[in-house]
Amino acid sequence: MFSTTRLTSPRVLPSILRKKSAIALVTASLGACPLIANADALDESLALFVRTLDTNRDGLISQAELSTRLSQVKTNGVDAQSAHALQMMMRGFSLMDTNRDGQLSAAEISAGINMRFANADRNNNGALTPDEASNGMPIVARNFTTIETRGAGSVSMPQVRSFIAQSMKNAVAVTRTP
Repeated sequence: MFSTTRLTSPRVLPSILRKKSAIALVTASLGACPLIANADALDESLALFVRTLDTNRDGLISQAELSTRLSQVKTNGVDAQSAHALQMMMRGFSLMDTNRDGQLSAAEISAGINMRFANADRNNNGALTPDEASNGMPIVARNFTTIETRGAGSVSMPQVRSFIAQSMKNAVAVTRTP
């Protein structure tokens, strides 16, 4: 049995994600982690995000579908945060596509977010400082003062997931086709 701490180790998680069947294991293990209290909100936003961007209705997002929506977002003049979230997803597409099928599921995106957080959290304390965020999750670093509302000087995984969930909702709102 894997422990959550072992799974989120910056050295262990990337090697696990390379395995084809690992996505379910990682998602299930990280979803049960007490650090991820807002998993439902993000999972709901990701499911809506995938449904909205999935033009061929196969339940997955291809790079072409993501690229098309990114172009629409830029054309529609969406807020910078949502546009940047889509750009970051485009850049990290191949890393999140753990089964190498050229498409992303909501579970792969969620696991990718968890992996980015775990890798950025260099001291493994379950929170990111501004320095850790700037080195591992630039979108979090750029929006740090918006996300960090407790005065703790760091952001937790639930805070990051809430922020990303809201970014996904914003991106969906502007990418819906009329």
